[in-house]
Amino acid sequence: RLNATLKLAGRLPRSQIITSGGAVSSEHPEGPFMRDWLVHRGIATERIFVDGSARDTLGNCLYVASWLRENRVSNIVLITSTWHSPRAELNLRGLLERQGVVASVVAVGAGRADYATEDALEARLDLERKAS
Repeated sequence: RLNATLKLAGRLPRSQIITSGGAVSSEHPEGPFMRDWLVHRGIATERIFVDGSARDTLGNCLYVASWLRENRVSNIVLITSTWHSPRAELNLRGLLERQGVVASVVAVGAGRADYATEDALEARLDLERKAS
């Protein structure tokens, strides 16, 4: 994800970047870690906005949707892991459609989307809603 972000940021030097994710499987939040990784590779800190508190996909999407609304952004590229893309895309598109934001999705990395059926995806989303 970060390599794809780095590549796209190089092609779109005026674009802004959001890194989102709290501490879920460790004590270190993902959002700040991703920012630091990108800055270490030459991305200006001012281009990066960080959410380090979201603990699940829905939380990530709520933060991103709020930030996009506040900053009047109308077009985004979501870069996520292949296995994570179905639920990230479903959550984010649902929130953004109401705001008139167009979202393109880039799924990167090894793996596959484990939510091959709509029922399996809905069950996973229901589990995340209960955990939030």
